[in-house]
Amino acid sequence: MGRENPVAAEEFARRTRAAQAALEDRNWDGLIAFSSYQERQGHVAYLTNHFIPFPNVMSHVGFGHAAVVLPSTRSPVLVAPMGYEKEKVYGIEAAKTGFNLMTDLIASIRECGLSESRLAIVGTDVIPAEYYDALREALPNATLEPANDVLEAPRQLKSAAEIEALRQAARIADAGLEAGIAAVQAGATQFDVELAARKAALEAGADFIPRVRVSSGPAISTLGWPMVRNQQLQDGDLVYIDFIGWVHGYGFDNSRATVVGPPSDAQRDYLEHMVEATEWMIGALEPGKPIEFCFTQSRDRNIMPFGHGIGLDICENPWVTIGRPVTPQPGMVLSIEPIVIDTKLGGMNIEDTILITEDGVDVLNQCSRRFW
Repeated sequence: MGRENPVAAEEFARRTRAAQAALEDRNWDGLIAFSSYQERQGHVAYLTNHFIPFPNVMSHVGFGHAAVVLPSTRSPVLVAPMGYEKEKVYGIEAAKTGFNLMTDLIASIRECGLSESRLAIVGTDVIPAEYYDALREALPNATLEPANDVLEAPRQLKSAAEIEALRQAARIADAGLEAGIAAVQAGATQFDVELAARKAALEAGADFIPRVRVSSGPAISTLGWPMVRNQQLQDGDLVYIDFIGWVHGYGFDNSRATVVGPPSDAQRDYLEHMVEATEWMIGALEPGKPIEFCFTQSRDRNIMPFGHGIGLDICENPWVTIGRPVTPQPGMVLSIEPIVIDTKLGGMNIEDTILITEDGVDVLNQCSRRFW
């Protein structure tokens, strides 16, 4: 993953130094950062630019995971089952690439002199319980403390290089969405729409596209399975496309909706309501101003406010939704996707990627929100 690296070596060095400074401030001797497959690779990638070559968790020995051991006073050690691309990683002077993640990780901790130390654990949401138990059993004199914020907090504020990468990702998502919408016509299938979107984005420069969700029919369920069916589109069908992928290691997550043929008055009102909901959420976000969204109703429809950070992971902090207060800060990049639920037509959203700036909000997607 990552045909080119948009982030310079100096930025990786700054990330490592900042993490080590956080460790010293809290009297930790070292950090263990875990990452997992596809959409949860951020911690290890953030420190080293290593991306896991396995598409999912393939076994109990650790394929589909990677880890970094970062002592507070020396260079990090990468633990990457089955290997890594040496010419693409940064700041790594030592690595272990065996067939068992935990065997190599425990050996690395011992070799770094940390087997009886106070260690911060980052990535507790992706580490399997059996891995944590293995650490506790092998290192009975070490103190293991969850400390996700050591990396999650700085990752929320994107650097200039990361912002440019995410801007490019949004442009490539636009190309895919526009091509997918152009394929929407009576007689085409959901597969046709998916392939058109996927092909256009890959040709525009996407590295990897794990998900294209296409839903269609008189009423929409956006979370059906499988994500795409060999189902023909009919005149009057609503069509929803949710599009997710990476460009140079940074993600896009955007959606659009339309209708096959001219919309009815009810469909047009519903589609326009989705545009309004997205614009409402974006307009409510102001730099430095705390906000907490709530479940709401408008024009006899329910609106579920929802959004999330995006970067190396498709979904990362901060979360912008019910019960999750957030204070937008300049440098945050968010995907905003309020779900508008109609009792007759279903539930859909229009999702845009935005950048919080010093002055307000910059919408990174440029394709139209209206395709009807």
